[in-house]
Amino acid sequence: MADRAEHMASSVENAAEAVKNTAAAMPLIRLISKVVSVMQKRSKKG
Repeated sequence: MADRAEHMASSVENAAEAVKNTAAAMPLIRLISKVVSVMQKRSKKG
């Protein structure tokens, strides 16, 4: 039982770490998305 609880705690920690890493990357992802969007609009105009 203790083994299972320890495994669950480890899984929760890993999930929390993944969420933290994703949250840190979001501003960069948004910036790249915006740049791509602007470039697509410019290529349609010209």
